[in-house]
Amino acid sequence: MTPALQRIAWVSRRAVRNECAPDSCIESTRVLIEVARYFGVEVRPLAVRVQLFNAEAWDQLQARVPLDEWTGGAFSLGIDGEAPRTGKWNGHLVGLAPGHVIDASADQFSRPAKGITIDGPMVLPRPPGWPASGGPAAWLAPDDGLRIIYEPGVRDPSWRKAPAWSGHRAAYREVAGQAIRALRTLEGDPDDRC
Repeated sequence: MTPALQRIAWVSRRAVRNECAPDSCIESTRVLIEVARYFGVEVRPLAVRVQLFNAEAWDQLQARVPLDEWTGGAFSLGIDGEAPRTGKWNGHLVGLAPGHVIDASADQFSRPAKGITIDGPMVLPRPPGWPASGGPAAWLAPDDGLRIIYEPGVRDPSWRKAPAWSGHRAAYREVAGQAIRALRTLEGDPDDRC
């Protein structure tokens, strides 16, 4: 039995957060890929730019209000994938599964006081042809008006050389194993020996 993608993403993220800081998109995507593979779901990594807007910021953006004139509680944040960041890769890593985009570490962007609340991973429907079609893809969280935009094309591939991706194989296998055992227990797998 294959657990739902949402459950795989949430349990994988919880296992990663037991070991890593919130800004752990590389680690979270790596563990997600391993756990999904175990359950027969192919997920591959995609480096993206990401932008998030609370409802008020989105409205002002759509009205073409210049950023320095935004009023009230308008708030946005993101990772542009361009400007260098000392000691960190400047991009965001998500997973692509058949028909879905999975942001295993979306909760790192949560800013409840600013109108952006994300409790955990996001499993979003993937637009047909995306990301090969190029350009951004946007989603709306209907409960609070949050808009999130992912855009492929981050040119810096250094995430592949980061220890979070290429190193600590035994440690990440253990984290993935914790998530797999938890999922097998949740799914009532009769072969679960833990």
